[in-house]
Amino acid sequence: MWQRIQTVFLFLAAISSAAVALFSFKIEETFNNFINCLVSLSFFFYANVIVFLIAIITIFLFKKRKIQILLCNICIVFLLLFFVGIAFWHVYSKSFIIAKGEIFAVVFSVVSLIFIIFAKKYIKKDEKKVRSLERIR
Repeated sequence: MWQRIQTVFLFLAAISSAAVALFSFKIEETFNNFINCLVSLSFFFYANVIVFLIAIITIFLFKKRKIQILLCNICIVFLLLFFVGIAFWHVYSKSFIIAKGEIFAVVFSVVSLIFIIFAKKYIKKDEKKVRSLERIR
């Protein structure tokens, strides 16, 4: 399981999304309104917890490559919704000043997205190899 490069990519994506989820509480000091703070914290936290859980589950489904590809697509969708949510949050609140905590969350989420895209690429490559070997038999 660990000798496959996509497992390493999924593990690194899980670590980066867990880092965003764990350190999202630092963002609290950047907002003036307590309710706005709770909404943004829950958004940062839950989006990255979902990505973390899906990435960990995907690692252990190493024999089911089609399901792995589907779960990687779901992670990509959640991360894209995370970015759209952050953009919508800033447009809605009319505060275009990005705090340090939000920069941290966005950068690590982009890193997680890149790792998931690479993992999906290598899972597809493995699936293609398996299909070509089955054709030879």
